[in-house]
Amino acid sequence: MMPVPLHVDNRHSKFSPNQFCLQKIESLSPESFLPCFEAIHKYISGDSFIKLKAYGLFYELYADILPLLQYKKIQNSDFNNIKNAIDYIEQNYEKEFSVEQLAQMCHLSKSRFYTLFRITMGCSPIAYRNNVRIRKAVN
Repeated sequence: MMPVPLHVDNRHSKFSPNQFCLQKIESLSPESFLPCFEAIHKYISGDSFIKLKAYGLFYELYADILPLLQYKKIQNSDFNNIKNAIDYIEQNYEKEFSVEQLAQMCHLSKSRFYTLFRITMGCSPIAYRNNVRIRKAVN
């Protein structure tokens, strides 16, 4: 089964996506993180000052889990071949464009570009654009 990529924004560069594959962390038992989840749930429904405690606990949990995740390196030759298209999509997500236009930006045939994009990013170029639109709308 192919791993499912999970997109995580890189705060230092809005044009530099990171991907983590969804994975089971064997070294993390439910007993170690379940109390933290329960505390987050308890504090998140409180007033504004109590919510800060929930955010703090969430970031502590995140800091504990992040080093255990295996980062999927996408900075490879396939990524470099489609980087121009990714940058274009990130900057022009509100515009309509075709896969053929993106392929021309990368100096690749339409079919080769589409294949490289799906392998590298885990979705089609248009699905990636739609995900960017959703991500920007949420922010």
